[in-house]
Amino acid sequence: MISTRLLVGALVAMGMNIKDPQVHAMARELAARRGTTVTDAVRRALAAELERSPEPSALKLQDAKLQQLLALLGRFSNLRWPDQRTSKELQDALYDDDGLPV
Repeated sequence: MISTRLLVGALVAMGMNIKDPQVHAMARELAARRGTTVTDAVRRALAAELERSPEPSALKLQDAKLQQLLALLGRFSNLRWPDQRTSKELQDALYDDDGLPV
């Protein structure tokens, strides 16, 4: 958890207290592989993950668009062609009982 304190108009982040030895080991390994400090390795890893993770509002918008698309697909699947046959009926007319083209 990051605790912050407002000092003279500047936001100052306090140190993190991570109590998982595996996380510490992973951070040290990443820093060693990149030839940098643990702080820099964690900063870059977090920045990369934040870049990959969409904002919650973007997820809501994406979900809303998906729901609209599914609703449209439901409507279109029930539409009939000019000769009043459904898509399934038209597809079934293309093949015989053995699945061969007519």
